[in-house]
Amino acid sequence: MAAPGLVLVHSPLLGAFSWRDVASRLGAEGYAVVVPDFAPVLREQSPFYPKIARAIANDAERLQGDVVLVGHSGAGALLPVIANRIGQRVRGLLFVDAMLPHPGKAWLDTVPPDFGTRVKASSTNGLLPPWHEWWPPQVMAGLLPDEVERERFFRTLNRQPLAYFAEVAPPVEPPLTARAAYLRLSAAYETEAEQAGALGWPVEYEPLGHLAMVTDAGALARHIQGRVARFGV
Repeated sequence: MAAPGLVLVHSPLLGAFSWRDVASRLGAEGYAVVVPDFAPVLREQSPFYPKIARAIANDAERLQGDVVLVGHSGAGALLPVIANRIGQRVRGLLFVDAMLPHPGKAWLDTVPPDFGTRVKASSTNGLLPPWHEWWPPQVMAGLLPDEVERERFFRTLNRQPLAYFAEVAPPVEPPLTARAAYLRLSAAYETEAEQAGALGWPVEYEPLGHLAMVTDAGALARHIQGRVARFGV
């Protein structure tokens, strides 16, 4: 079976830059890779989910044959909507330290109420602060220990609309099946990994850190390559 093309989907709170090094590593291994940048869609009016899915599906047209969707963090909520838009070419969905789909709920419905209240209160003119400003400096230093790398990463982050996080995710038909798998990188996503396992998805644990695509791109690329090779087997 021919290797599928890879569609690396960035978190709505981050950006396409976050996947840059992993995409380069996978490309060097012979994979056809696209990293759609859907940040411009978030500057439009809602609804966002169908617009994001359409933009990513359009980018996926650059790939031949089957594709695997790889989503990080908040992109997990988007993967089934994107898969429905692309259709039968989707061989698998890989959730990388990602939230699980939440059809019928908004992102704000999936977080603790006090955290959701704090997020909403931080918005100015409908825009949230850049993601790194959501956390104390020591948290970000733990995620990105290298100061130069950290500052470079911060410069790629933008303010995002609160409306996206308040938008109810659309229903997914048909529901996800064994085409999905989960890769847990950090303890922060242990609950999601357990829920994925309860759904019957293959779950792998690699303690590389939530931002491994920046801090350890080579190791993460190897793990993605191994998981992708098992889709469709």
